[in-house]
Amino acid sequence: QEGAKAYLNRVRELLAALPPHIERLNIVMLGPPGAGKSSLVNSVVGVSKGRTAESALVGTATSSLTKHFKCYRLPGLNVNLWDTCGWEATAYTGAEFELLLDGHLTNGMPLDSTITRKTAGYRHNPSTADEMHGVLLVV
Repeated sequence: QEGAKAYLNRVRELLAALPPHIERLNIVMLGPPGAGKSSLVNSVVGVSKGRTAESALVGTATSSLTKHFKCYRLPGLNVNLWDTCGWEATAYTGAEFELLLDGHLTNGMPLDSTITRKTAGYRHNPSTADEMHGVLLVV
C-alpha cells in the first residue's frame, strides 16, 4: 500500500510538469485479444482509488470482449487511460492507427468494423487535448 502511494505521488509530480496546453494525458493501450488490457485498466483504476475496481469487462477470450473505444479517467490524476479491443496486425490498417493516435476516435466509438471518416463518432477536427500522448503495448 505504501509503495503504491509513493508511486502515485511520483506520477502526480511528473504530471504537474506537463505543458499547460495538455490538461489530461491520454494513454491508449494496444495489444492482442486476451493480453490483459482491461485487467490492467481495473488494476490501475483500483490503485488510483485506493481499492479494488472492476471498471472494465474482463475475460479470457481469444476474441476481444471490448468492442468500443473506452476512456477511463484515473481518479486523482490528470490521466485518461483508453481501452481498445484486441488489435491484431492483420485486422487494422496503418491509417486506422493514425486516426486513433491523432485523436479522431471518441469515447464509446465502435471498434468492431473498419474505421473511416464516416464512422459514427468520428472527430473531424481533433485538438492536441484529443490526441494520444502515449501508447502502452500490452502483450
